[in-house]
Amino acid sequence: MPNPISAFDRDAWRRILAALELAVLAHGAQVDKGGQPYIWHVFRVGFSLLPDVDACILGILHDICEDQPQFSDAARGQLAERPELLLDLEALTKLVGERYDEYLERIGPRWRARQVKLADLRDNMLAWRHVLAAERVGWARIVLLRRRYTSAIAILENWDADHDIAGQFEFPQKKI
Repeated sequence: MPNPISAFDRDAWRRILAALELAVLAHGAQVDKGGQPYIWHVFRVGFSLLPDVDACILGILHDICEDQPQFSDAARGQLAERPELLLDLEALTKLVGERYDEYLERIGPRWRARQVKLADLRDNMLAWRHVLAAERVGWARIVLLRRRYTSAIAILENWDADHDIAGQFEFPQKKI
């Protein structure tokens, strides 16, 4: 369930600001494929997930462990009191040598991680980002990435329907 934020929830705002500070430290010097500051991507992903504070924080931190491993411990430390969020962050971190389909299989069962990855993919699909990136990496690479992102979105959006969870839970028998 989402953890909604209010304008008066100081603890939530402190947690978001701490995540933003770490993200700026980790990604501040990076640029994306289009030459834009990478941190903007992280901000867009995180803020698109509000009012779910936990998802917002995961969205802000989602690429640190994978792209900036020297900041991994700090990212995990921000989530240390919330073991389920640590598991989500681990699921969102693609492992070295891991196939993309295996990566999606790890994300899929984790509802919040799935929401963060979908927000990440949707941001990666923004047309203006592709136009800028094509100037640097070429349209052929952009077309391949769009296909990958489109497939990943379809897989994650349909995860619950495509993965039968019947039998994974015990329900009391209804007395007739």
